[in-house]
Amino acid sequence: MAQMTDPMNSLVGLQDALKKRLFQMERGRVHPDIGVHMDQPKAETTRLTYAKISPTGPVKAIAVFVTIEPYEGLPCFQIGYAVAPAFQRQGNGAEIVKKSIEEMINGFKTVMPSFYIEAIVGAQNEASLKIAGKYIAKEAREIEDEFSREPAKQFFRRIG
Repeated sequence: MAQMTDPMNSLVGLQDALKKRLFQMERGRVHPDIGVHMDQPKAETTRLTYAKISPTGPVKAIAVFVTIEPYEGLPCFQIGYAVAPAFQRQGNGAEIVKKSIEEMINGFKTVMPSFYIEAIVGAQNEASLKIAGKYIAKEAREIEDEFSREPAKQFFRRIG
């Protein structure tokens, strides 16, 4: 069952890892102004992290895609996104979601031409609902989040 996690934890963790120079992000191929990092946090799980980073160093916004169980027979990635408080209400969330999806489409076009993106968004999170409604799907299914037991909305978008 679908679960929400707090992507702000990922933003903070990425900021810390970059400060400690634990790894370096690659530049996006379609959008060189964003960084991308792929890893496998556990067996058979791939995570793609896209970040908009300020020229002075702080991570402004992230979009994280994690492989989950297939949906309608196709690979599926769950997206989470967050914007650092100092950079909210400036379009950074919408920008990182839009650009990261474009990067995925470009990067997977020959190896995975069709896949799904799923977003689970808290029913009260108006900013994230607006982004999901614009870049993931216009329609959403009302659910109860398995993890938090709070009302949420589930969005699906088929790519390809």
